[in-house]
Amino acid sequence: MHDTLQCLSPVDGSIYVQRPLATGADIRAALQAAVIAQRDWAHVAIDERQRVLSAAIDHFMQHTAAIAEEIDEGVDVVEVEYSGEVAELKV
Repeated sequence: MHDTLQCLSPVDGSIYVQRPLATGADIRAALQAAVIAQRDWAHVAIDERQRVLSAAIDHFMQHTAAIAEEIDEGVDVVEVEYSGEVAELKV
C-alpha cells in the first residue's frame, strides 16, 4: 500500500504535488479534534465568532491572487495516481 498521493502534471508527467496519506489513527485523531473544536466553538460568544470570521475573510481577500493561482493552474485535466492506478479527473 502506498503512503503518499501524487498528482501528476498532464503537461509533462512530472509530480505536481505529493502528500502523505492519513492512517486510520490520523483520521480518528482528526475527527476527535474536530468534535472537541466544535464543542468549544459552540461556547464562543457571537461577537468573538464575528471577529474570527471577519479576520479569515480579510485574510482571503488579501491573498485572492495566490489562492486563485493554487486553485486554477490553467490545467483542464489532472491525473491522480493511487495504488498504481491512474485516473483522469475533468476539472
